[in-house]
Amino acid sequence: MVEPIFGDSIDRELDRVRDVVDYALDDLCERDRHLLDPTVDINERSITHRLGMHLQRYFGDRWDVDCEYNRNLNSNNASENVKRLPPDIPRQKVDWRDTNGITIYPDIIVHRRGVNTHNLLVVEVKKQNGQPSEWDLEKLRRLQATRADVERIESQVDPYDMWYRYTLFIRFEQREGLPWPQKIWNDWQSNNWQNK
Repeated sequence: MVEPIFGDSIDRELDRVRDVVDYALDDLCERDRHLLDPTVDINERSITHRLGMHLQRYFGDRWDVDCEYNRNLNSNNASENVKRLPPDIPRQKVDWRDTNGITIYPDIIVHRRGVNTHNLLVVEVKKQNGQPSEWDLEKLRRLQATRADVERIESQVDPYDMWYRYTLFIRFEQREGLPWPQKIWNDWQSNNWQNK
């Protein structure tokens, strides 16, 4: 049986996660509007850092919110400490100077560090006019847990242990001169993309 890891009901869990994301996005759009101004052309990493800070405030001490986090601290083998997608995913060369975000590091994750049974949310962000690439969507698809994945993780038999219950793609647009986040959600129960 799948247990809720956020809130008191598995049915309400996604609603509560969405509420937290909405509050954090409201704060970002209000307090950090300058970062979202398309004429300034700030790097997406600056935007995701600030969004991560706002998310942490609303998720509280129970959850860790990290940007471009790539560690699997549940592993005892140092060579296995880097989070990896399953081997059927074509590997792309990882380069720390990559400003296009084609590497496997998710923009933002909400999880508990040191364990892999509590991976709640993974977020990819694009600035205005930034369309999701096939790589962005494939990355989110492959990080998205299914019910079977969640059950395997809870029974601790999954070798990858990095599935996330919810995935979110955010693209910032401008509406009437103000930043407006377009959100596309996917969750492990329905496993389909929804504009919300």
